[in-house]
Amino acid sequence: MKGGTNKDRRPCPDWCTADHQDPGGSWSCDSGHNWIRNRDGQLAAEATVSWDAFEHRPAVTAYLFPRDAKPDVGSGFAHSRYEAEQMARLIDYAADVPKGVLRQLAADVRESAAVAYPQDEAEAS
Repeated sequence: MKGGTNKDRRPCPDWCTADHQDPGGSWSCDSGHNWIRNRDGQLAAEATVSWDAFEHRPAVTAYLFPRDAKPDVGSGFAHSRYEAEQMARLIDYAADVPKGVLRQLAADVRESAAVAYPQDEAEAS
C-alpha cells in the first residue's frame, strides 16, 4: 500500500502493492505479480520485486513452475540490478539451449551441491 508501512513498521517503497492492513496479508512489500502462462493456461513463470520485512534491501525474484505442477519450483533471487541482469541473461540463454544440455547442467549442479554441502545431504536422509 503506497505511503504505508509493512508489518515490521518499515516504510513501503513506491512500488509496493501489498495490503499490510489485511490481517492475513503479506509481511513483504510486493510489486505485484507478472504471471506468465504456457499454451495450456498453466502457470509457467512469475517475476516480482519484493522486500521482506526481515531483509535490508529489495530483491527481484523469478520463479519457473514445472509443467506437472509439482509443488517445488525453480527460482532465482537477485539483490542488485547487476544480479537481476545476470538472472535475465541466464533465462535468455536457456531459451536457446537444447533440453538435454539443460538437464545435464541441472544434474551437474546437484552433483556439485552434494560435494559442497555434504551435511545437508546427510540431514535430508
